[in-house]
Amino acid sequence: YDANGNLTGSIMHDFQFEVITCTNITPSPPAAGIVLTSGTATQQGPNTIELCEGSTACFSMTFSDVNAANILTIDTSTSNIFTVFPGASITTTGTNPLQIDICWTVPAGSPPQVIATVTVQDGACPIEGSATQVAVFNVVTSTVITPPVTTICGGQVANLSASGGSVFNWSIVPGGSPIAVGTNFTCNPCANPTASPATTTQYIVTSNLSGGCDNVDTALVIVVPDFTPTVTQSTPSACLFDPIQLNTTVVPMASGYSYSWTPTAYLSATNIPNPIANITVPGSYTYTVTVTSPNGCVKTDSVTITIMPFVAPSVNILTPDSLMMCGDSIAVVLDLGGGIPAICGPSPTNTCSQPPTNTLVGTPTGSNTNTGWPAPYGNWYANAKHQFLYTAAELNAMGIMGGKITEIAWEVTAINGTTTYNSYQMKMGCTSTSSYPLPPLSAPFETGLTQVLNPTNVNVAIGMNVHVLDVAYEWDGISNLVIEICYVWSAQYSYTYNCITPWTTTAFNSSFYFYSDGTPACPELSGTSSTKRPVTRFTWCPTIPDPASFNYAWTPNVNILTSTMQNPTVYPSVPTSYIVTVTDTGGNCSDTDTLNVFVLCGACYQPAITITNPTCKDGTNGSIVINPTFTFGSEMQSFTWKDSLTGVVLQTTLNLTAGMQDSLTNIGAGAYTITMIDSSGCSQDTTIWLTEPDSV
Repeated sequence: YDANGNLTGSIMHDFQFEVITCTNITPSPPAAGIVLTSGTATQQGPNTIELCEGSTACFSMTFSDVNAANILTIDTSTSNIFTVFPGASITTTGTNPLQIDICWTVPAGSPPQVIATVTVQDGACPIEGSATQVAVFNVVTSTVITPPVTTICGGQVANLSASGGSVFNWSIVPGGSPIAVGTNFTCNPCANPTASPATTTQYIVTSNLSGGCDNVDTALVIVVPDFTPTVTQSTPSACLFDPIQLNTTVVPMASGYSYSWTPTAYLSATNIPNPIANITVPGSYTYTVTVTSPNGCVKTDSVTITIMPFVAPSVNILTPDSLMMCGDSIAVVLDLGGGIPAICGPSPTNTCSQPPTNTLVGTPTGSNTNTGWPAPYGNWYANAKHQFLYTAAELNAMGIMGGKITEIAWEVTAINGTTTYNSYQMKMGCTSTSSYPLPPLSAPFETGLTQVLNPTNVNVAIGMNVHVLDVAYEWDGISNLVIEICYVWSAQYSYTYNCITPWTTTAFNSSFYFYSDGTPACPELSGTSSTKRPVTRFTWCPTIPDPASFNYAWTPNVNILTSTMQNPTVYPSVPTSYIVTVTDTGGNCSDTDTLNVFVLCGACYQPAITITNPTCKDGTNGSIVINPTFTFGSEMQSFTWKDSLTGVVLQTTLNLTAGMQDSLTNIGAGAYTITMIDSSGCSQDTTIWLTEPDSV
């Protein structure tokens, strides 16, 4: 209608209905209704059971179908037994007939009447048959204590709650801890006392309830030996993807403890004392372990981990462990590994330092139609613009932890129209957006994206259609990622139909698109969101890290130029192990590697020697004095003195340096061998003879 209320046009829809003759016979509901099989309850009719609060009733019902080939199953979409009977045990036996057995303990505070329905279906084709049975529970009020059994230890207390009445008086079964209000019992009479008995105690509550089932109930508080759980972690903060060891220590330690961790995300296991957390999203995480002792006491402890939004480098000294001559030097080459970029943005190169990886993101759950959207190759309208949103969690789960994206591809399973898409182009960008909003929208498309595929005519074919990016894009591994595609509209281009592309269904609005026959799509700001997103193949590889994004520290800072650069020169004069620590400039995430350098200083010399021979036959006042000869690379020397004839070690002197002497005194005539070894490993042997005069 126009502004004046005149009809300007109309649309007519035809709906067709097909009526067929069905030969299927629907299942028969239980002939006997529900049958009470056990419990403290009373059956009041074929569909009705009466019982008290806190009591248990077990009943069964049996469905059958004259079509022997039909298989009967519970229709969970229409049956409410799973919700109106909380905590019930529900089992089935057989398929035709189908017997359903239900056991339920009525919790305190239940409504006076509970109505349950069970519907079964026979799976017949093309139209299923079904049958329904109703179960009515009339609940009579009782005095009930919850929980009926509590286990405590140490300083724990039992929180008791009575219902069914308005006045509740508490007492104990003889043999337990007497009630002392203000000491081991918080109040009496009252509905919700807290008990802290010293020994196992059975409590009795008596209410003023009248006209109900019972005004007395009991609850048992079991007191068991105490224990203390303590949780520790290998580090209070860590970088992305760094494993963190959690450990639970229990005192006193014994076998039979059970463990349960929450939340379960990122843990290697949830039922052991020492799981490993490998967290892939930055933030603060608190993990709580619930420990149950062999006696049934339950305690908890927690630990908090902070994950920084950075990834530790993976460094490798390419220079092998080396043997060098004294006075030489070694140029060290440190490789920063295949890295995860610190920020999102265009890559300076399209090359990869390692072979690229192809990763499909999304499991097919359907596909577009020849007139349906989103469609990366859609021509039902003359031109279109799409943005696809991928969360970091999705990409991480598929093994993409960050790196350089070099190709994007989408599969075509059917070509229904044009095979050529003119001026096809692509942009990428990182965003904190986790879902596209629903219409109405003003400017929903993400802006500030990087052009990664320049406008080009794309010819699609059945199979995977690969777009090699003109500019590779570096993704930081922690931001959400947007891919935008569009092509430029021109009046000469007509519409046909969309190509068919598999899509995945996401839990958020992951696609946003606009299409038109008369408006250029690429500049458009508004459109329509959807949870359907084409299954996308990413081709990616690790980036080559920017050396300026890291700090370097080489130790020891001795005979090195310089200790704070990536590739220093070392010239040690003694064997040295150089350790490098590489730390990113943003998050203090680091990695280390070691280079071992062995030094040979070939210029080591015999010492200068002064000897004094014995003055008499068989005398022992002889001596040998040495002055070591120190040179570059041989600044520290050690000496071993031996009897040359017997090989017996007479003396050892270690670590002589410039200005020091050594001597062997009070010796007789004979041959003596002096072995020198210096700090570089160079050695020299010197043999000295002492003589004596003949006897008179």
